[in-house]
Amino acid sequence: MATTPSIAMIPAGYKALKLYSQLPVNGDGDLDVARASSATRVNQDGLIELMANNVPRLDYSDGSCPSLLLEPQSTNLITYSEDFSNVAWAKGSLGTGITPVISSNFATSPMGDLTADRIQLDLNGGIGASDFSTISQTVTVTSGATTTKSLYFKSNTTNNYNIIVYDAQFNTGAIPVTVGQSWVRIDLTDTVPSTSSSIVFGLRNNYGVLTDDIADILVWGAQLEEQSYATSYIPTSGATVTRLEDVVDLDLTPFSLTSITETFSDGSTNVITTIPTTYEVSKGKISSIIAI
Repeated sequence: MATTPSIAMIPAGYKALKLYSQLPVNGDGDLDVARASSATRVNQDGLIELMANNVPRLDYSDGSCPSLLLEPQSTNLITYSEDFSNVAWAKGSLGTGITPVISSNFATSPMGDLTADRIQLDLNGGIGASDFSTISQTVTVTSGATTTKSLYFKSNTTNNYNIIVYDAQFNTGAIPVTVGQSWVRIDLTDTVPSTSSSIVFGLRNNYGVLTDDIADILVWGAQLEEQSYATSYIPTSGATVTRLEDVVDLDLTPFSLTSITETFSDGSTNVITTIPTTYEVSKGKISSIIAI
């Protein structure tokens, strides 16, 4: 006979500082939520949404059922994440390449507002390694840090365009990107050999990657962080911004438990058999917590 859980939580009801469990019904299983900064999630409409301090993030990025998004602290080191016309972004051209043309606030962004920039890139027929048309921003990082760069791209026409994303500080790890008619977030992770890291995107026929000689694309949401993966989008406008850690926990003194099973949105599980007095939920995308 199946054992009835003492605690069951499938992300659904919440308010600031609290995430409600389905069991027990007296509220003893409701989890405490803390995050002393705002943070973003993907909402039920598929749009990126900014959530206030201490509000649980029920994230729909993996489908129609939400998961509880819990992340470590991270900082977006890009100072203008949505304004590519700002001088913080260097506009590069060499050889036959033409300096990128930027139209600010041209189209609807993944957040649903008019903040996506149109960027026109042109190699003017150039096909050599010395011909390029790119945009970049360089930041200071910890020496030898692992960094992840991420950007949202979409075609501004009915055509697909091939560009590359790379780190100009050591010119390795360039990835080809096909920009189509839907918003896609592209990320690149590498370990930098110095105290500088950059995010560069555009047209350049070298590093073993072939790009088109023109591209008319929409770009939004640039992020560079000292992480081994891309975390949720952190908006910036003139300075770096830090999203603080999500902490969700529960006092277990009212319960006598033998195990806690955390199930993540990808179907993997984490089973806890050494039961603490205060249980802190693991980082990741949590689809359920069952304790018996």
